[in-house]
Amino acid sequence: HEMHYFRLGIVGLGQVGMRVARLARAFGMEVSAYDPYLTDGQIAERNAKRVGSLERLLATSDIITLHVPLTAETRKMIGAAQIERMPRGAILISAARGETIDQQAALDALASHQLGGLAMDVFDPEPPNRTFPDDPRLILTPHVAGCTHECRSAIGEKLWARIVEFYATRAPSR
Repeated sequence: HEMHYFRLGIVGLGQVGMRVARLARAFGMEVSAYDPYLTDGQIAERNAKRVGSLERLLATSDIITLHVPLTAETRKMIGAAQIERMPRGAILISAARGETIDQQAALDALASHQLGGLAMDVFDPEPPNRTFPDDPRLILTPHVAGCTHECRSAIGEKLWARIVEFYATRAPSR
């Protein structure tokens, strides 16, 4: 299928969600977002159309992607009841924190074909302590945020600066 036929629903339109929206728009996708902490104007600036409730976003999206922090409010925000609201065959992408979805409910929905696809790069618990079904509609990848060459180089530079600072303040006086 061509991507412009799909409706993308983004839960959480912060820095990562905003970049996902920009990429999806570049492929001609219809992009909607649920983020109760942003104004209509902020959501429009981030290349998405506001949807007023999570339930509405789930019901009107072919692909749902999560980009929220883990809080009491977002813990298990996607469970069996929420997955049932999605169109049959929808794709769920869990790229926020493992605990934001009920992982077993998502795997059960994949097995029953309520979900047409499930992609996860975060798990509950982290690292995963189970085996996953051998299903071509299930995509599992390690969470590699910040593992680019540039990011590692920047981390190394910051670490080196901290080490130098630490020892400079503790150098024996002569």
